[in-house]
Amino acid sequence: MRVPRRLSAVATVMVVSACAGNWIAELNRAVPCNVSRPAMNQRVGPDGGRVDAGYAWVEFDPNTFADSTLVLIHAHPRLHGIQVTLPEQDTMPAFDVGFVIDYCGDIPDTDTYYVVTERGPRPAVVEGGVARARIQAGELRSRVREAGLAAPGTPLISGFVILSN
Repeated sequence: MRVPRRLSAVATVMVVSACAGNWIAELNRAVPCNVSRPAMNQRVGPDGGRVDAGYAWVEFDPNTFADSTLVLIHAHPRLHGIQVTLPEQDTMPAFDVGFVIDYCGDIPDTDTYYVVTERGPRPAVVEGGVARARIQAGELRSRVREAGLAAPGTPLISGFVILSN
């Protein structure tokens, strides 16, 4: 059976991004998660929109994308975090992210929470049991391209966003 090229590229970025996530192992208070969480794949168009996986969501502003683009969300295997992948883009635009705080267990929403990327933590705003924050454009970088595994000009960007308290 022949595997489509785009699917191979997405699988490659998942493996490389997981290996490149050493900063995640150094987090002091990442929220653990052993609950099975589904992946979510959805297209977002020029009007923007939200991709909601139930345990976390990402939302893009209007005019972020010129055309419809695929957004993939995969749960981190051990932490309350996600990997956001845009297999048709070569840079990550700004977006909002939200995590349902008690999805992975009985965790109070009165604690202080942070949303963490490889650039570091930022305080999350907690409302209605959801911790949310803004991820800036370019904050999630393409480790695939830096490792020389993606040809120049090949769209593909991916990165992790983790909840911490």
